[in-house]
Amino acid sequence: MLSAGRNSLCCSLAFSALALGSWPLFFAAGCSEPGEALLDVRGTVQLEQEPLTTGVVSLRAENGNETRHQPTGLIDSQGNYRLYTAGRPGAPPGFYRVVVFANEPAIDLSKVHPGLPKSLIPKRYNDAISSPLAFEVKPDAAAGSYNLQLTRAAP
Repeated sequence: MLSAGRNSLCCSLAFSALALGSWPLFFAAGCSEPGEALLDVRGTVQLEQEPLTTGVVSLRAENGNETRHQPTGLIDSQGNYRLYTAGRPGAPPGFYRVVVFANEPAIDLSKVHPGLPKSLIPKRYNDAISSPLAFEVKPDAAAGSYNLQLTRAAP
């Protein structure tokens, strides 16, 4: 309900900008389609055949996929994830490069050193250019199509 209200507000502002002659504001408003098809995307993330128990999975469009969204989901303590797009469950159909982020949690903040937290996975998975992970979101995806296998050794 919140996203529908937000979308209505977005489109109202965009059309107001158009009526006032502000063409650049109209095109920058970026209203999304209220009925944009999203497909359920969920799977598991494993590092060296063991569940990755924390982190984030995010998709980056590629191979002609023109969506401007980056579907994202949290990895739970069993290594499962489910993607969401603009607050709604699922991801638009298309080809994606997959990026994964998983950092060592800071238990005692007084012992944390300044700087970035230590990554639990190789950095190649943090970047859409270097990540070897990719899949197509499609309606007839087989069971396990969205499961992710990470390794410490370079592929």
